[in-house]
Amino acid sequence: MDSTLEAEITSKSDSELEVYLIDIKKYNSTTIKLALAELQKRGKEFTTLQLEYIESVLKTKVQEEWMPGSTKSRYTRNVVTDTEAPAFYSQTAIMVFSILFSVIFGAAMMSINIKNKTGKWIVIGVGIFFLVCIMVLSNFIKLSSLIVMGINAIGGSLLTEYFWKKYIGQNTLYRAKPIWIPLIISLTITIPLIFLAIYYGD
Repeated sequence: MDSTLEAEITSKSDSELEVYLIDIKKYNSTTIKLALAELQKRGKEFTTLQLEYIESVLKTKVQEEWMPGSTKSRYTRNVVTDTEAPAFYSQTAIMVFSILFSVIFGAAMMSINIKNKTGKWIVIGVGIFFLVCIMVLSNFIKLSSLIVMGINAIGGSLLTEYFWKKYIGQNTLYRAKPIWIPLIISLTITIPLIFLAIYYGD
């Protein structure tokens, strides 16, 4: 389990932990289990009916979160509406921006999520690496849009899987930040480049 999440749970008061069980459908199964275990450790007693309800919700959540091939559930299971949760650009947004625009855009969004300064620069470096790779390859072979998107998808997966787990935590709960600002920036940069490529390509 995520040690950061465990530390966060143990630091909360009884009333704060009870919120996870009251609004149980907002949170992921790991958080609910930790909150329940911590309350029981502190001597909180639950009725058989309450425990059965929590167990039934947990069973459903686990099935949804770990369903094979369910990319949506894997990327959205930690997104909550709790105003106390940190706000991050979501894994889904980072992946989509990486594929449609460039890994450098996804890396920029990911770096904003990360507090560790070294981690920020490593992630930015990954984005630059994939951008340079595509530019170099395009000088030797004709890259179709599908190939470019495939390479970008590899970079996006690296950001949303490895680096997310390393610097944010696989089970960290967060609120999804709006994507309007990075979308406007991405379009502002990308659209002129596309027109230039079309114009000079002819």
